Amino acid sequence: EEPVFTSAEAALGREIAIKLLPQGLFRDSTLRARFEQEARAASALNHPNIVCIYDIGQDEEILYIVSELVDGEPLRSVVSRGPAPMRKVIDLGRQIADGLAAAHSAGVVHRDLKPENILITRDGRVKIIDFGLAKQMFQSAAREAAPAATLTMPGTLMGTIGYMSPEQIRGQSVDSRTDVFSLGIILYELVSGKRAFTGASGPDIMSAILREDPPELRSADLPPGLAFIIRRCLEKNPSARFQSASDLAFAISSLSSIPTAPSPSLQRPARSLVGLAWIVPVLCVAAGATYWMFLPRLTKPSGSTVSNVQPVQSTQQQAPEFPKPAVSSPQDKPAKSVSTGAEKTPKVVPQKASTRTASEPPAISERPARVLERAQQLNRDGKY
Repeated sequence: EEPVFTSAEAALGREIAIKLLPQGLFRDSTLRARFEQEARAASALNHPNIVCIYDIGQDEEILYIVSELVDGEPLRSVVSRGPAPMRKVIDLGRQIADGLAAAHSAGVVHRDLKPENILITRDGRVKIIDFGLAKQMFQSAAREAAPAATLTMPGTLMGTIGYMSPEQIRGQSVDSRTDVFSLGIILYELVSGKRAFTGASGPDIMSAILREDPPELRSADLPPGLAFIIRRCLEKNPSARFQSASDLAFAISSLSSIPTAPSPSLQRPARSLVGLAWIVPVLCVAAGATYWMFLPRLTKPSGSTVSNVQPVQSTQQQAPEFPKPAVSSPQDKPAKSVSTGAEKTPKVVPQKASTRTASEPPAISERPARVLERAQQLNRDGKY
């Protein structure tokens, strides 16, 4: 018989998934209560990474849960194909941690997190399903000391072998950190393509979880930060793990901003910044050197001999103290006469090499020493 569902769902024409508790198990009060708890736990959660529960109902002796239909594949199919690309591991890990953080904030611990209970849609979105073993925790401060609402007695082994935390195996009280341990196992499988804890039998696997560390992850493109995150999730002592799924989600998200291989588009800004870092001091030094080299043309240098330019003819006229640069070039070539419209100015005779006019720059051999001396002075004065 097909179970009925609400007329509202039928009127909307929404594609849904229906989970059934078979008629033969209806008389088991424990299974029936756990089935109903799954619906209550999941329906209290509203997050993109958690499957959405629409309705719960009963048709004679058949219980059913109506949920959204996830078009995709279980994470187990992804793991079975071998090691996943690092970017995909980081993206899936962040989404799973985000979904767990939302559940934990609502007081719900999954307790059975495994690849079979995680679906991946065609567009890469994570959907956590099957909260049948979920544990409800009271959030009210007035009831923090009270035992958590659960269907199992202390000491009862609950979960899936190979994905349980050490405290689950020991039958101890669990909290959100047990889901962190299970997520660490899932991340390990995504990176390596292998189980984190193995054994010939169920007890051997549980013994490995309690006493052994999984083999070291070795991959050429494995970010060191991801290996550290996985190791911390798999700590035997809950107090040594990430204390919340939200902290774990933040740590994984930080890895997505660190590319494993920088692209050319990311390298160009770095080179530009390095170039700017060099340009600033070079401009400062060039400005100081230029200022010092042209200083003799603007001011009378101390301790230097300044000779006035003498014309050849008998009619002599003293040259100004600061002649125009056209009178003499740095190569000591004769300057051309300048016509004033009435008469031509007589040609001038260059001075001997032992002397230089005020308009001449310092000798080439003296410039480096002067520039260095000026730069040192500017540095001592704190100007550059």
